[in-house]
Amino acid sequence: MRAALRNPRVWLGVVVSAAALFVAVRGVRWPDLVAALATARYGYLVPSLACIALGQVARTLRWQSLFGRRSRPRFPVTFDILNVGYMVSNVFPLRLGDPMRAWLIDTRTPLGGAAALATVMVERAIDLLMVLALL
Repeated sequence: MRAALRNPRVWLGVVVSAAALFVAVRGVRWPDLVAALATARYGYLVPSLACIALGQVARTLRWQSLFGRRSRPRFPVTFDILNVGYMVSNVFPLRLGDPMRAWLIDTRTPLGGAAALATVMVERAIDLLMVLALL
């Protein structure tokens, strides 16, 4: 734990998180927030969180299927990397989570980054085609 506290990246993360929290809560009227939280219907959280989790599992299985049968990374590794990539895409601009996923596959598995980036690109093309089909 002490070694982690000496790491400048940890402190950079704390500063960025504190700044984001400040921006998120400035101008919030606290009595209104407390009243809204007191009247919220929390029962809807359980099915919505279950749907989110099932969606991530389905996305992981879809992405995992794009790798070759012999070079396919294990499900837990793929699931973790997919979630990190989606988080990065939600936080940073320009869909930076997609190249992040390829880099993480390259550094955390014996697969190459080019193959991982190709699977990410194919996955994005499939997403685009599905959106066009739905329209």
